[in-house]
Amino acid sequence: MKDYSTNDILSSIHDGKTIEAEEIKFYTQEDERRDLEMISADIEAYISKNNTISSFNEFAREAYITPSHLNQFLNGKKKMSKYYLIRMFITLGYDLDKVNSLLQRFDGSFLYARDKRDYIIMNGIVDKRSIDDIDSILKAENLDTLCK
Repeated sequence: MKDYSTNDILSSIHDGKTIEAEEIKFYTQEDERRDLEMISADIEAYISKNNTISSFNEFAREAYITPSHLNQFLNGKKKMSKYYLIRMFITLGYDLDKVNSLLQRFDGSFLYARDKRDYIIMNGIVDKRSIDDIDSILKAENLDTLCK
């Protein structure tokens, strides 16, 4: 079984050369569990490196997520909306490719460069801006902020 990327699969569909489903490694619950474990480990690493954040609850508040919602998400009991995910990923310092990849997996969406709001968020991620900084730019453009 070849490990086709999402782009490989999309290209084959567009070209009319559909890849047989048996040849595709689809995203499974086990894959989701591994991604949740990775995010959880990244949160632990973030807490251990950060002098001002000393607990899971403080991390959640810094990401503008309730601790209970974050805990339920990481335990696979609750979904998170696109913008909750983005706030968490920005706080963790994920790059744009990782943000979009994880958004597709957990929410079925991605940041769209031709949407002005998403464009500003994307640039903020690339520039390693904080949630508050990105919200300031969004607010100045009269767009919905990440933290309403």
